Amino acid sequence: ANHCGGGVSQPLQANGIDPNASVTSGFLAAAVTLQRSQQMSLILLGLRDTVTFSATRSENQRLDTISNATDDLANSNVIRQRGFNISVAHRLTPDTSLNLSWSQQATSGTVSLQDTSLRSVNMGLTTRFGAKTAATFSARRVVFSSTVTPYSETAITGNLNLQF
Repeated sequence: ANHCGGGVSQPLQANGIDPNASVTSGFLAAAVTLQRSQQMSLILLGLRDTVTFSATRSENQRLDTISNATDDLANSNVIRQRGFNISVAHRLTPDTSLNLSWSQQATSGTVSLQDTSLRSVNMGLTTRFGAKTAATFSARRVVFSSTVTPYSETAITGNLNLQF
């Protein structure tokens, strides 16, 4: 996961952006593996706007060649993942912000059945009703492309957070 210093985390959280969000979702390995990864993040802070760009690339390979564990690396020597996320937050008022994010992830392996792509778009509105109450309303669209289990999702969610 990405980690932002304390000076950047607060404006991100105030605009409804998770400063520790992961760009790609991983997979479970059942044996000892080696992972090489590169990550990059760029954050532009304005008076009312925050723009974040994150990208990652990883290569995973099994080191335990005598294991008969069943996982994604059982049929493939190497699995590669790459992904990016772009988020824009606009502060409408001191207590309300509008967020839009777009992310994409691609996974490929030696076996073509392991090739997948995941695209998502999320739009949300975050508002505070006081020092201890906040609400978030969001809509998202997700499309997962795979030869084995493709799916798509459209969702509208709401969250009310009360602190005591």
